[in-house]
Amino acid sequence: MSTLVTNHRRSLVGSVLAVFLVLHGIAHFVGVSGNIGSIADNDRVDLLGGAFTTSNDLVFGVLAVAWALLGLGFWVVAVLVWRGTPSAGRALVAVSVASLCVGVMNLWEGVVGLPINAALIAMALLAPQAAGLAEGRTSH
Repeated sequence: MSTLVTNHRRSLVGSVLAVFLVLHGIAHFVGVSGNIGSIADNDRVDLLGGAFTTSNDLVFGVLAVAWALLGLGFWVVAVLVWRGTPSAGRALVAVSVASLCVGVMNLWEGVVGLPINAALIAMALLAPQAAGLAEGRTSH
């Protein structure tokens, strides 16, 4: 394959990944609304898959802030991926690991994000070039 075709394919894959990360960031704001809704409704929520149950507004507030920061983090990583920034892979791993931790804390509400975050981590660590995360990717 020619260099031009390879760079185009890599930039296309990186662009698709960037769009996916923006959507994943939006999904994190669903977590924010869920935690804020729990505060408003004075709900009891299971944490760590039911190991703990709480109705503490401070816990809900901290989780809401964490979901929001991670949502923003995925948007920042999307921009890094889009631009072909060499540190995009490391940033993706960092944000995905943090998201995985918050998702585990907020089980079962955050269960959908667990395999997504695990896949993002695996992709960034095991196949960064195929994911458009390799250094030297052409920027847009």
